[in-house]
Amino acid sequence: MLAEIHVDPALAEDAVVRRLTREIPELRVVAAERRALTVDTSVTVDHGAFTDEAWDPFAFDAPIVRALIGRARAIVLEGAWTALEVVAIATRYQRLVQMPPLEPTFARALELHREMHDLDKALVRADHEHALDAWRWLRRFAPGAALDVQLAVLLHDVERLVSEADVRVEQHAPDYQAFKDEHARSGAPIARDLVRRAGGGSALAASVASLVARHERPSAEAPLAWINDADALSFFSLNSAGYARYFGPAATRKKIRYTLRRLDARRRGRLVAIRFTAEVQALLAEVLPEEPSAVASASAAPSIASSWARGPVP
Repeated sequence: MLAEIHVDPALAEDAVVRRLTREIPELRVVAAERRALTVDTSVTVDHGAFTDEAWDPFAFDAPIVRALIGRARAIVLEGAWTALEVVAIATRYQRLVQMPPLEPTFARALELHREMHDLDKALVRADHEHALDAWRWLRRFAPGAALDVQLAVLLHDVERLVSEADVRVEQHAPDYQAFKDEHARSGAPIARDLVRRAGGGSALAASVASLVARHERPSAEAPLAWINDADALSFFSLNSAGYARYFGPAATRKKIRYTLRRLDARRRGRLVAIRFTAEVQALLAEVLPEEPSAVASASAAPSIASSWARGPVP
């Protein structure tokens, strides 16, 4: 599991990078000390490979993920990385960061959730990774989120294990919002049962089920807004490239529009620190004129970096 990112000494003290470690306290960003590393406890990531215009995230991720689920505990960044690129690489693998101490019910729910997923199935594995990644996003922007919200983020897509474990069907829905609403409602009793089996009481299980049942609709209610935001940010940072490859550009454009509308304005600036494929970036460029307030432009990155250095990041 990932515990450290080794960077150029100047970056280790950068305010934006230090902010990242406050958001993910289980991850250390330190000045690179190559002499202390061995090939089986670290994995090297080249800056040019990460920023290449033809970047293929599937080929890029494979050796890094293999190393991190093996013995590697550190990512070593080589080349001229910027602070926001360090945030982007950490975000890409945050699901593999070592876990913090967990509340017992959540720890047991995490085990049960893992047992439900046949990771030999590509779509199921993607859903499992998305759940962990969305939970990490929640911990980053809402570290004080209550247990029911954390559980709802972890369990928000459990219904897919019933309806879409072998093939996705959402692209065929005549009414996409209605399809997603039904997905949410059908997942609620599955989530309720899992929370009870994890040792949660009836009130906790009911609250989680209620949140899961309503999670596909934007809301001013903070817990639901956080679930929407965690889900949306994880789509953009982890799943957008796979979605585009599986569904094609037309469905992906629709999904991007839908997901941007779910993402609270206070979290949209975080998209500048996400690495997109050229295809997804182009589709974002098509959608953004229709959603003028949906995301900060790349030119806003310096001001966003400055705000991260100054104070709490929404």
